[in-house]
Amino acid sequence: QAPVLTQVPDQPGTANALHFDGVNDFVNMGSSATLRASNLLTIEAWIRPTGTGSGGGEGGIIVNKEGEYEIARFADGTIRWAFMNSNPGWAWINTGYVAPLNEWTHVAVVYDNGDVRTYADGELVHFFDGAGLIGDVHVGLDQLRIGDRSSALQRFQGQIDEVRVWT
Repeated sequence: QAPVLTQVPDQPGTANALHFDGVNDFVNMGSSATLRASNLLTIEAWIRPTGTGSGGGEGGIIVNKEGEYEIARFADGTIRWAFMNSNPGWAWINTGYVAPLNEWTHVAVVYDNGDVRTYADGELVHFFDGAGLIGDVHVGLDQLRIGDRSSALQRFQGQIDEVRVWT
């Protein structure tokens, strides 16, 4: 089911945000080769969570390219990411940053040759000294999804706007 387009007045960058119900809403952006990354990648989005998401303790996905890269807001509110590389490998890393319920937060995760920087509202909130190129541990599950992932039920609950994935 397609997410509901809502108007969010007086919020910078959020005039046409998508609303995700945490049950069956997500956006499939396809599996274009232009969405693959190796050593440089930035993922950013405005989020306004209204609940914990459908993934139990793992909350809801903001952006996912299964087996390559993903960002989520877990049920405890923390922003976590995963990149398939040599360190830390395909594993969730907890940034410790809590994105509050019912408030807009700009989240950006920057991957630079293994080093990962996480920003919230323009402030550096976490740094990880990692290593390796981004690979693909789930070949064949190459769709870029917003608000969900293809290998597990982990749907975002709230609004997401202005998603950008770029190298």
